[in-house]
Amino acid sequence: MKVFDKNTKAKMFVIVGNFHILKVLNWKDNVTKQHKSIYTYLKSTIPEFQIFSISQLINENPKECDFTEVYASIAGSVVFDCDRRFDGWKFGLTSDMAIKPTKTCDLVDGIIVY
Repeated sequence: MKVFDKNTKAKMFVIVGNFHILKVLNWKDNVTKQHKSIYTYLKSTIPEFQIFSISQLINENPKECDFTEVYASIAGSVVFDCDRRFDGWKFGLTSDMAIKPTKTCDLVDGIIVY
């Protein structure tokens, strides 16, 4: 925040782990500490900023991740915007998380599969 206080035109690229980039965390009711995401914190702190959340899927289990099942066989990496085309797709990243089912495009803005 100090950077933006000094320079309102600053741009920043922040790399964090996949679990930290999710835009929303709709925790299951039995989760006692329902922390908010970094994305939610930043949007509430500086709502005028454009924030994009990009996930990477590396060797996710195809049985738990439709994106890996469909795109992992393509040589190199596949990058795309996540939108409603993928409603109903399994997103392997969240398979081990105690969150309620959430549409992938509500979780991230983009995905890199490799």
